[in-house]
Amino acid sequence: MVKLTPVESLSKALEIVQEDKESVLDVHSHAHIRDDGALQLAQHLGKNTNLRVLILGGQGIGPAGAQALGAALRTNMGLQELHLHNNNLGYEGVEKMSIELAKPLYEGSSKPGNKILKTLILRKNGIGAHCGGNCGICRLSPDFPAAFLELTSLSTIDLNGNEITQLPMEFARLPKLLYMDVRNNPITNIPQDVFVTARKGHQSGWPGLKEYMLQQLAQEAGGTATSPMTRVGTPGGGPGGGSPLVVDKRMI
Repeated sequence: MVKLTPVESLSKALEIVQEDKESVLDVHSHAHIRDDGALQLAQHLGKNTNLRVLILGGQGIGPAGAQALGAALRTNMGLQELHLHNNNLGYEGVEKMSIELAKPLYEGSSKPGNKILKTLILRKNGIGAHCGGNCGICRLSPDFPAAFLELTSLSTIDLNGNEITQLPMEFARLPKLLYMDVRNNPITNIPQDVFVTARKGHQSGWPGLKEYMLQQLAQEAGGTATSPMTRVGTPGGGPGGGSPLVVDKRMI
């Protein structure tokens, strides 16, 4: 990846997105654009055709900003990498962004949502259990945003340094996923010996972790799964619900 010198202001970032000439935009954390800045970027990002990599690390972006970026990427068919490390997305931000990314291009359309995004970096975003399943946002999946599993174009996912306790086994069925980093999370539904074999969740250990997950899914299908998993539709996935997903039975 060609990396340019980070820009240090929201105004310069907006200028670059509007000019639509650069393929990489790295916004320095000093800019600290927060949700308001993310919303402004999103307004122009949907029309941008040349940007391939957007780096917004350490910007103080929360759920509202994440949702706006997700909505913009329904019409932006060029961006392949979105780096949102060291922000404040939490469960709610990932949920809202994922739902927007997975929505059809427009209401009533049979066209699926964004299928261009390949890399999503969500390292250190406070992603973890929401509230125990007592609210409308996470009633069916309080431990992890199930809508995330609709992002079937992803080949690289970085969830390092969050607060995830239940890792959905359905990650193993994302068709293009080659690398996933889940280190430094308090994950309880993956045995420790599996993590050791899988290099403690490092992306290079994904094949081993994937193999274990597929075994668990096969056992669950045969009624012999060792972990308490069941299937539900994706919450907020539009009319008729989303695809069947694996979530913890304690989520319902």
